[in-house]
Amino acid sequence: MTHGIGAIATGAIATGCAGGCSGGGFSSAAFNAGVFAGAASSSSRRRRNNEGTGSCCLLCSFILFFTCLMKMKPRTRIILTWFYVILGAVVATVLTFKHNARAKVPISPSDMRIVNQPSMVFCDRVELDCSSLIDYYVMKHEPSIDESKVINYTENVNGNIERDTYEYWVFYLLKGSNVKMSYVISDSIVLYVFKGDDGFNKWKKDVNCYDCYLKRWFLFNSGTAEYDIIETDQYYYVFSNEDQFVLPSKRVDVTFQLSRTRYVLDDVNIRCPNTFDCTVELNGEPQVIVVRMPEHSSFDSPVNVYCRPRVYMYFLLYALAPCVVGICVTVAIYRFTRLKNSSQRDRSESRVHIVSNDERLSGFGYGSVQLGPNNQSDAVIRPSSYSAAQ
Repeated sequence: MTHGIGAIATGAIATGCAGGCSGGGFSSAAFNAGVFAGAASSSSRRRRNNEGTGSCCLLCSFILFFTCLMKMKPRTRIILTWFYVILGAVVATVLTFKHNARAKVPISPSDMRIVNQPSMVFCDRVELDCSSLIDYYVMKHEPSIDESKVINYTENVNGNIERDTYEYWVFYLLKGSNVKMSYVISDSIVLYVFKGDDGFNKWKKDVNCYDCYLKRWFLFNSGTAEYDIIETDQYYYVFSNEDQFVLPSKRVDVTFQLSRTRYVLDDVNIRCPNTFDCTVELNGEPQVIVVRMPEHSSFDSPVNVYCRPRVYMYFLLYALAPCVVGICVTVAIYRFTRLKNSSQRDRSESRVHIVSNDERLSGFGYGSVQLGPNNQSDAVIRPSSYSAAQ
């Protein structure tokens, strides 16, 4: 059983004035401030637009560069490729390790629950420990629930709930269990039942969330309330003081009478009986771990779940595989660059024409152009006349 308290939120945004508020009158100081602010805004608008345009262009350049969409040297493209490969491998390794490294499973007296174990791909073994003596069961398949066998467990709780606050108690209950509450309160109060964390977290943000809870009672003075569990999960029992008037706190005394169903477990499934810690090897086969805290335990105690990493899987997925991808992309960039350069060279060479004395150039001007005489007899040197020389 988990216990907690909190303040009621209505989801509305409260507004107020610190130190007093004034309104309804004309303020010359406010008018002058508005005039000066408008003048300053008008005079600097063009400068801000220019700065905004420059910042936008710079941002676009950065985006195009880091996404390899702009023209760049092959060497730069290869460096960026390996930068992304290394960055992705490091980030994926850290996130995977943190996700599987450690987890906590809350457990209370008379609880029996399945431990959500880490990934079998990344964990070589699972180490569990608890500050209380509990039983650890290991099996290949999720056990079934025997609704015909129940154990009875009683928990007495009490509290003083102030105006606009709530107090709650949490139980992990298997399908087919039953909860009966006997209460004595000093005044009226509201009782909610939530299934799982999602509905309760939504209600904490807005008490007017009417589809968040499973059941609601308006309790007065004393009486009983009962609820049947139709699905295995964690259930919140929340006592809320929603009075709109300034009244003294309300005293609540509640007795929870739990009729709890159990998993069907055999003695052959027990791995570590009545002990603080246990180690479970993960050999590639699915393993289901169930923990049970005896009814006579005196306090709640979480079970710590540690994953001992499977090192070679991290190496294969986050070292070898990224290197292969990086090498393939590098080779592709190199080959594409060579092909492009070769194509450009071929086009340049095709534009070069070798012209001999016996060839004519065609396609220039309106006709063919003769570069020189066909034979030596056509070349006659005529000296300039005496009159032309003068």
